Amino acid sequence: MHELRGPHPHRPRLLTTYRNQFPHLKYEVIDRYTKAYNCIAFTIGVKDRWVWNEIDLNKDGTSSYLEFIRFYKKHGYTPTFEDDKATVCIYGEINAIGDITVKHGSRKIEGMWYSKMGSGALLRHKDLDVFRESSYGTPLLKFKEGD
Repeated sequence: MHELRGPHPHRPRLLTTYRNQFPHLKYEVIDRYTKAYNCIAFTIGVKDRWVWNEIDLNKDGTSSYLEFIRFYKKHGYTPTFEDDKATVCIYGEINAIGDITVKHGSRKIEGMWYSKMGSGALLRHKDLDVFRESSYGTPLLKFKEGD
């Protein structure tokens, strides 16, 4: 996949980053580098602001796994184990004592998954396991729209 569209001032740096930090990621760049929004914002359809702190519903300075579940519920999403119904997936890590850290979110549109890479590009990829062996971790939980 690794396809780029249009002029992109950060192309070499981003390609190197994606290749080195995400060894299993096969992707197509859909939208350019922007700091306007992040992965979690994109999963709820927001492209004009960075969304992370609003997940911290109890205002303790952290965004817990349960707060992510509540956050998505607030935006009309419920957890699902049915891959064909999933429209959002959150990724992260579970440590040896069971603590869960969410690192990334992606959204499915017309059968393909899309990931906004921090302040980098918006990428399209086929599979959910593309971030394994990376700082984003593995799929933790999928959500579907509605009840």
